[in-house]
Formats: sequence, C-alpha cells, structure tokens
Amino acid sequence: MLVNFLLIKNYLCIVKTKFNNRYRQLVGVFLLSFLLIAGVFTIFPVIGNKAKTLKWAEWTGFGEDTTRSESVETKTDTGKKTVTTQFQSGKTLWDVLELAGTLAIPVLLTILGIWFQQKEQERAEKKAQIEKDIANENLRDEALQVYIDRLSELLLDRNLILSKGDDPVRDVARTRTLTILRRLGNDAERKARVLHFLYDAGLLEIKSVPLINLKDADFRAADLNSANLNDSDLNSANLNSANLIDADLSGANLNSADLNSANLRDAVLVNANLIDADLSSAHLNSANLNSADLRGAVLFNADLIDTDLSFANLSGAVLINAVLINAVLINADLSLADLSFANLRGADLRGANLSGAYLTDADLTYADLTNAVLVNADLSSADLTDTKSLTPEQVEKAMNWKKANYSEKFRIQLGLPPGLTK
Repeated sequence: MLVNFLLIKNYLCIVKTKFNNRYRQLVGVFLLSFLLIAGVFTIFPVIGNKAKTLKWAEWTGFGEDTTRSESVETKTDTGKKTVTTQFQSGKTLWDVLELAGTLAIPVLLTILGIWFQQKEQERAEKKAQIEKDIANENLRDEALQVYIDRLSELLLDRNLILSKGDDPVRDVARTRTLTILRRLGNDAERKARVLHFLYDAGLLEIKSVPLINLKDADFRAADLNSANLNDSDLNSANLNSANLIDADLSGANLNSADLNSANLRDAVLVNANLIDADLSSAHLNSANLNSADLRGAVLFNADLIDTDLSFANLSGAVLINAVLINAVLINADLSLADLSFANLRGADLRGANLSGAYLTDADLTYADLTNAVLVNADLSSADLTDTKSLTPEQVEKAMNWKKANYSEKFRIQLGLPPGLTK
C-alpha cells in the first residue's frame, strides 16, 4: 500500500509540472472524486444497523478493523461438537485508499501516455512549421536575388535607363517588379529592399514617363502594403498609385515625391518629410501623420478621413476639395493653406493655426475650433454652423467673416442680421 501511495505521489508531481491545463483539469476531477469518496466513507456512516447508531451497517462491508472468531459448543448423540465462526475485518478507509491507489495507477499512466503523445505531435508539427518557414525564407531570398540579377541585366545590357517611353524593356522591368512584389506577399523587409533597389538604380525618378510604372496593364497598383520603409530616402521618388496600405514610412524623406492616387490607408508617416509632395487623390484615411512636414504639399481631393495630423506642418499646402471628416489637426500649422471646398466636418482643430488660410466654401460643421487662430483666414461662404468653442473674437479677426454661414444664435452674437444660415 505504501508503494502505491509513493507511485501516486510521483505521478502527481509529473502532472503538476508538465501537464497542460486540460489534463490538469482531468486529474483535478479525478482527485476531487477520490477525496469525495474517501470523505463519504470517513465522515458519513450509514444509519442502517440494528442499534440505530452512527456507524456503518454490517451489510455495507465497512466497519472496525478487527478480526475475531466465536466458538459454539453443542451436544450431539455422538458427543460434543464445537463450531467456530470467523468474522472477517470490515473494510476500512485504508483499504479503500489502497484500492483507489491501485486503480489510479493505470488511469494516470493512460493520461500520461495521451499527454506525451500530444506533446510529441506538437513538437513534430512545430518542427515541420519551422522547416517550412526556413524553406519559404530561402525561396523568397532566391526570388529576390533573381529579380535583382535580371533587373541588373536590363540596366547594363539593355540600357533601361536610356530607354524611351514605348520601349519593351520598360514593360519587362515593370512586369518583373510587379511580379516580385506580389510574390513577396506580406514580407515587409524584402519589399522595402525592392523599392530601395529601384530608387538607388534611378528607376523611380519623377519623369514624364516613369521608367518603372507601379501599375500593371489592368491599372492595378503595385503591392507595397506593410512595407518597412521607415527613415528611407525616397526624395522625388515616383510612387504614383502605389499600394502602401499599413506601410511604415515614419521619418522617411519623401520630399517632392509623386504619391498621386497612392493608397496610404493606415500607413505610419510620423515625422515624415513630405514637403512639396504630390498627394492628389491619395487615400490617407486613418493614417498617422503626426508631426509630418507637409509644407507646400498638394493634397487636392485627398481622402483624409480620421487621419491624425496633430502637430503636422501644412503651411501653404493645397487641400482643395480634400475630405478631412473627423481628422485630428490639434496644433497643426495650416497657415496660408488652401482649404477651399474642403470637408472638415467634425474635425479636431484645437489650437490649429489657420491664419491666412483659404476656407472658401469649406464645411466646418461640428468642428472643434477651441483656441484656433483665424487671423486673416478667408471665410467666404464657409459653413460654421454648430462648430464647437468658436468665439466672436476668433471670427472677427478673419477676412470676409460676414459672408460665412453661422447658427442663428451665433449670428446674434456677431451682430449679424438673422435668416442667412444654411
């Protein structure tokens, strides 16, 4: 019995240190049942014996740990006859525990076997996955090297740099570039290496006809999503219509870059240099442009919904017809920016510098203009109804403020005649 308990103790130690949660729960249920049974046999005797006392009735087979015998002597015709009756000891708690321990060993061995089998399977699957990942890495490295070698041949042997706009060598270079970018999938690092190679080779310079057009024959954009391009030097790069969704361009130099119609949704452009960059019709919704330098940038018809432009420098930027719904422009510098016909509904312009900005026909309904500077801003036909924290002192420092649209209540504060709100 002692040996059985030692075996159980050793197996429980293994369960405690190595089993996963599911098997721990299974063992826990087993032990709980075991203790419950032991408790029942120890604490709750059956009231069923003749004496009506709190002890186990004889029919249960459990009782005191005593072995006794009784002899009865009777007289017969042939003489005296002695009949001895042996009373076997009742089943005690120790007997129950010994039986339970004996039964527990095969159960625990079975559980251990299942656990070891599962662990072995998990190790095999993990090893197979690692080998698969290594193979994929090698294949991507090989594909990238082949691409660089082929493009190098086009540069050196086919004079790709000096080719004309309709030269087939440009189509070959474009096709190979789009193919490798698609093949790399979500490989951010290698996509960045492709782009750096093209830029360093002078194939992404802004020209009337770009050497590498990042659109295929069906006008689908090159796949550069999630590319890691932080701190990259892409000055004057031609990224027209490029797919840069969720790309990391923080700190990148994109001075005068062509990002016309580029998809930069959810991209990170914190502290990026976008001075004089062309972002016309670009998709920048939900992008992070915190502290980005966009002086003189062209954002005509750009999608900037929910974009973070806090502390960004947009001085002199062209934002005609841009959509800035719910954009965050806290402390942004929009001085001399052209926001004509821009949609700024619900935009957060707290502390923004709008001095000298053109807000002609701009929609500023529900925008927050707390402490915004409107000195010499052109408010002709601007919609300022239901703006937040706008004061008459702010408005009266602007140009053509009487030609803007206000709520009826605010018109009274400005001393304007009623009835001219939208």
